[in-house]
Formats: sequence, structure tokens, C-alpha cells
Amino acid sequence: MENPGCVTFNEKYLRLGGASATEREKLANTLMHEMAHMWFGDLVTPRWWDGLWLKESFADHEGYCALVGATEFTDAWASFAVAR
Repeated sequence: MENPGCVTFNEKYLRLGGASATEREKLANTLMHEMAHMWFGDLVTPRWWDGLWLKESFADHEGYCALVGATEFTDAWASFAVAR
């Protein structure tokens, strides 16, 4: 969940030991998704819950764009396609 300037997680989500590349990619994707909410999604709020899909879709898109551009996971769009 995102708050202004802070992303909170359930401690089970974070691995203290050695995480696999897939787990690291999932964590990075979640961070980028929540950062997209902080920077873009929380600035504009839908009038009602039926517009929530657009806010989440935009955060997904920007999260994957940031993942490809700013991390080691340059093939993140392939993971996106497989996950869907």
C-alpha cells in the first residue's frame, strides 16, 4: 500500500535470505507499481470505484516501464505477458 513518500509491506513479502531472480523481480515490480501510484495515481482519483481499473492499469504500465528502464530486469514485459 502506498502513502505519500512511503510504501508499506507485509513482512512475509520481504525475504531476508537469498531470493531468487523471480522473487526479486516481483518485489521490484511491486515497488515500481506503488511508486507509480505515488507519483501519478494519487494525483487523480476516479469519481467512483468503477474507474479504479484505469488507475491500476496505469500503475501497472508505468511500473513495468520503470522496471525495464531502471533495473536489471530488462525483459520484464515478457514476464508481464506470461503472467497474464
